[in-house]
Amino acid sequence: MSHGLLHQRCDPYGAESRIKLMGGLYPESYNGNKHWFCRNTATHRVIMKCRNGHHGDIMPLCDQHHAEIQRRQSGICLTCAFPPEARACFDEIESAMKDIQDMIYVQRLHPMDPHVMTKQRIIERGRVRMDELRRSGRTPNIPLTLYEVS
Repeated sequence: MSHGLLHQRCDPYGAESRIKLMGGLYPESYNGNKHWFCRNTATHRVIMKCRNGHHGDIMPLCDQHHAEIQRRQSGICLTCAFPPEARACFDEIESAMKDIQDMIYVQRLHPMDPHVMTKQRIIERGRVRMDELRRSGRTPNIPLTLYEVS
């Protein structure tokens, strides 16, 4: 009987498969040019799942990464924490931060330039909205659990 683990390498962060940074919250373009990988053979095939049924892709993991991910990296379901309204707000903040970086480092605008300050206001407005969503309970920290799959 085969469990799909024969000679499969541990792949905790997507080095052996498609990279999904923060569960897809960030695009692959955010991935750096240095790619770490685990040399261990996978001993587990798991998915991360929250109590609301959201789950990620199957991950082949070694014993060490299985324990590490369950202990340290499963504190929040990003689908629960970023419903559509929060995701739109997050994307707007990220876009404004990229624009500011371009304005200051490429266009050489002063940080107090009106165009930069307009983007700063977008970021602040988004921060306030994200805080409101958090306080209202619409962006909860729902933990994830690793489940073995065949």
